[in-house]
Amino acid sequence: MWANVGALVMQLVAKDPTGAALADLGVPIRSTTTISSEGIHDGTPAGPFIGWSVIEAEDTNAAVRLLEDHPFISRGGILQLSEPV
Repeated sequence: MWANVGALVMQLVAKDPTGAALADLGVPIRSTTTISSEGIHDGTPAGPFIGWSVIEAEDTNAAVRLLEDHPFISRGGILQLSEPV
């Protein structure tokens, strides 16, 4: 299934009415991990999506280790870690 995702995305973009206004194509994601003061769990957080950053890590576990002590979490924030396809 995932092998055809790139081709599917390109087909959708070709039909996208936004044309040149599409500033960032983005990528589909295959999994999500939530990191908060309540712990780490699989799945999306209950709250709204407010912003994003891109990090590089060897795998999901390495990314979690990088982010589990992030200052945003200590202020009540929730981080959503999503792995691209």
